[in-house]
Amino acid sequence: GHYPHAHNSFETLLNNLQTINPSPDPKDIIELQIQIGQIYRIQCQFKQASKFLEEAYNLKKACEALQNDNNLETSILNEMIILHIDLAEYSQAEKLLDIIKELQLNQPEVTLNHAKTYTNFALFYDKFAKEKDGLDMINKCLQIQLNFLPENHIDFSETYNLRGELYLALSKL
Repeated sequence: GHYPHAHNSFETLLNNLQTINPSPDPKDIIELQIQIGQIYRIQCQFKQASKFLEEAYNLKKACEALQNDNNLETSILNEMIILHIDLAEYSQAEKLLDIIKELQLNQPEVTLNHAKTYTNFALFYDKFAKEKDGLDMINKCLQIQLNFLPENHIDFSETYNLRGELYLALSKL
């Protein structure tokens, strides 16, 4: 892929954001940090991914204007959960899943972040051979995606792939 080019573009934008806009929106900075963290995680540069995701989370928590933005917090936490699962840091992932669960209980409208959370729960359950629970979660994810995404969206491939892996694991029991 073109991850190095994407990474360089996002980092350049992040580094020059204050030049472009003397008082940038903190949400823009956070979203860039999330994207950079994703790229580092995909490239297995976990320490760097963690650094950017932690910075995003800390900035969100420090910014008074974003205190009630549960959707943004959920986005950051979902990325941090994937990172912890990748690193087999399951107790950390579980703690963050509990935080997200509370955030989303207090969020009346369902968003695509809910779908991402259900995917993370499915991945987490899969690591502990709880395929049935994982299937319940991935099916909830799929229902949300069907309501929000066009039928040819790339996210469906990840969802159906994980669903297939969970069914396969169940059939081996």
